[in-house]
Amino acid sequence: MDLLEKGNSNKRHPWELARFEVVRDLSKFYITNRNLNILDLGCGDLFFIQKFKELEPKSTCYAVDIAFSEEFIEAHRKTDIKIFNSINKLPNNLSFDLVFLMDVLEHIENDENFLKSLSFSKYIDKNTIFIITVPAYQKLFFSHDTYLRHYRRYTNKTLLRLVKKCDLREIENGYFFLSLLAPRFLSVQKEKITGVQRYKNGTDVGNWNGNPFLTHLIKNILIGDYKIQKGLKKMGIRLPGLSNYIVCKKPV
Repeated sequence: MDLLEKGNSNKRHPWELARFEVVRDLSKFYITNRNLNILDLGCGDLFFIQKFKELEPKSTCYAVDIAFSEEFIEAHRKTDIKIFNSINKLPNNLSFDLVFLMDVLEHIENDENFLKSLSFSKYIDKNTIFIITVPAYQKLFFSHDTYLRHYRRYTNKTLLRLVKKCDLREIENGYFFLSLLAPRFLSVQKEKITGVQRYKNGTDVGNWNGNPFLTHLIKNILIGDYKIQKGLKKMGIRLPGLSNYIVCKKPV
């Protein structure tokens, strides 16, 4: 969860739980051993990387977010995750096998400069796998994006164009969470018609307070949504979704 998005609830939104399963599934093919160096850049409140570490206990996981205060870093110093508030503070002799950029690029004004700088950094080599997720479709930009300080939303084409400019080669890309497109579209249209901005004091993710049954149900619907899209993609049928992903690496 984005630290800006974090509300008073300690419960996890089903979208966040389902996204973890999506990214975990995307990463399975690229985990060739159990002693990886993994970077979660722009990691938010550590939920994803802590959960990923539980599944890959022999891997060394690094979490970097510029929003981390020194007090936060000190409080988490004894955890299994190595925490930093700048990529420049990472150990010099380190190279990453897997880099997660999960809903990060949309927060950066010059996403090309940022990704290019990362791609050419000393921490990245020809074997590093990037798994990137971003929100989809600029036409769906509304107060939710403004509240979260997003600069843009993406399509598969714009995301692919971006990674190519940053000397990265696409391995696979696509959309996920088709079932969330209609609710999002209706919310955008309602805001345009009424002029009332719904998202001023938090988001649904940060303030989720649903009971366990409802959380589990919605999470499973979203995971099922992803699996159906994945199956159809193998048949050559590519469907849209509320989020994009791309898996990429340096050219050989």
